[in-house]
Amino acid sequence: MGARRSGSPFRSAGALAASLVLAACGGDGGGDGGAVDGGAADGGDPGADAGPTGPVSVEVREGDTPLAAVRVYFQHPDSTLAAVTETDASGRASAMVQEGGFVTVLLPLDDDRLHPSLLTTAGVKPGDELLVSRPLRGEGPVDAVLSVPTLEGAVSYQAHGHCGSFALTDIAGGRASGTAPWENYCTGPLDVLVAAYDDLGELAGSFFAPAVELQGGQTVEIDGTYEAPVALPLQYTAIPPRITSLQASCRVYAPGGPLYTASEEGEIAGGESSLDLAIPAGTFDRTIQGVLLRDDEDAPNQHWIARWGQGAEELAAPVDVSAHLVPEFATPPTYDPAAAAVTWTPAASGVEPDLSMSFLRANRDGRSWSWIAFAPYTGGAIELPTLPVDELDYNIGADDEVFVLFSLMMKTPGGYDAVRARVFEDAPEGFLQPPGPSGVRSWVEYE
Repeated sequence: MGARRSGSPFRSAGALAASLVLAACGGDGGGDGGAVDGGAADGGDPGADAGPTGPVSVEVREGDTPLAAVRVYFQHPDSTLAAVTETDASGRASAMVQEGGFVTVLLPLDDDRLHPSLLTTAGVKPGDELLVSRPLRGEGPVDAVLSVPTLEGAVSYQAHGHCGSFALTDIAGGRASGTAPWENYCTGPLDVLVAAYDDLGELAGSFFAPAVELQGGQTVEIDGTYEAPVALPLQYTAIPPRITSLQASCRVYAPGGPLYTASEEGEIAGGESSLDLAIPAGTFDRTIQGVLLRDDEDAPNQHWIARWGQGAEELAAPVDVSAHLVPEFATPPTYDPAAAAVTWTPAASGVEPDLSMSFLRANRDGRSWSWIAFAPYTGGAIELPTLPVDELDYNIGADDEVFVLFSLMMKTPGGYDAVRARVFEDAPEGFLQPPGPSGVRSWVEYE
């Protein structure tokens, strides 16, 4: 059966983290990068038993635009303050930090410090150059019309790009057209994949149009030759008996970002599953193939295995599922205010993860804030730094209402060192954008 448009199993922690960064606003500009009340620009004393200390920097930006006056906390492993400062006009801030320390970026929501997002990278090392970024945000739809040729046998059409997908519902005179709902920053040049679907909702053909310019109030005609989809054969072996649900997916990328995602449910029999996934023809910048594995539809533990490469042929080799699965969460992640940490018990079996992540929401006296933290895997805990208190206290205490909304454990090529600097880079897929030209990573999500 071909790949349908309905649903994408690429919903993930990366998407959650990216959506939080997207919702959060940075400062309003004009920061000078100097120290602010509550910290010293030259750093605190990490103690007599301190490990190696060196420069750690962070850059905060929206698209390619640096964000100034964003508050940043640099702390040593024991939460001793190295510096509390603001990003300068280039969107950068830095401090001397002991190995294993923390960097926390405070992103207010609509310039409101009562409802901020705190983004913490734990386990930093001297020389780290961290990036916190979010996509550009527009002020309304671009209101441009896209027109494409029709394909014999097709009954519906969609335009896909890194700004999203939309239907081309007006079909007449050999053309299909529709109004782009994309935000006004998505005017171009944009890479667009035009897809045609049959009466079963399956991909019938597609063509790729690079660098399309969309202008508000104008109709843009895109012409190309539809190519039939390519069958990507997928095989999964050594699936543990507890896994009863499998959904395979494949996403293709252009240089500007993701273009198209195909997904299909697979049947499991005798610990194996095989299926053919229909994906667009052509050579793309990158292809990521993922599989979502669950005990059942409502299970809190959701396992992922993702492979990536330049073309579909790299992704056709069988996958030994048991060889890649990380441990499940044997107990739900909970916040321990005494330890200032999210804690859980990992299951005994599985490949040891490299990193952990948790997403928390806290409420206190009409205030609410979110906190996302990434840390090297330590066996079932993510410690949050104790932030200095100025006019507002963001540390989560015993009397606060707190929810651990989402957590994960991940195994990734190169370990935490390979991804630490970019865990809060949100384009195009947050920290799930894989390192290197090809590879395999696996993780488990709990929500």
